[in-house]
Amino acid sequence: MPPTEEEFQAQIAALTAERDGLKGRLSEVNNEAKGHRLNADNFRTQAEKAAADAEQARKDAEAKIADANKRAEETLTKAQQKAVTADLKIAAREAGAVDIADILALVDRTKLKVNADGDVENAAELLAEMKAAKPHLFAIKSTSSTGKQPPPDTKPKHARDMTDAEFDAVLKSSGIRLG
Repeated sequence: MPPTEEEFQAQIAALTAERDGLKGRLSEVNNEAKGHRLNADNFRTQAEKAAADAEQARKDAEAKIADANKRAEETLTKAQQKAVTADLKIAAREAGAVDIADILALVDRTKLKVNADGDVENAAELLAEMKAAKPHLFAIKSTSSTGKQPPPDTKPKHARDMTDAEFDAVLKSSGIRLG
């Protein structure tokens, strides 16, 4: 026998209540899903920002490393140039240069041969060539003596370190008269 109207109405009421309950649960699940999507969007945004920050930090670090390498290279080049200049000064002094600054200005640095240790290997040869071409830049070594040379360990006394008698003797031997 078919259900009675009351049974049918009861089934409709039960199904309607079940439907309403499911609608409520669907609404809750949709709200939860919406919250999860918002959280996922927030996390995605944070992850993208963190990735961008990390990329910028990497670029900044690379720039700093490049700058430090450039400064180190410049410092090394300056140090090598100073070492070459020092070697040239020593060689110029040994060659009897009258004015070392002139020699340093005139020497052709493109002809320098610098070894792995940074020492100039051909400074003496270059200065010998310069001495032959421009002898006026070098002192002429004398073979005669004009006077007695002081012993190498003797240093003249400074006037402040002399007694009055020593000072007067130096003035008299120099031909200087006071007062």
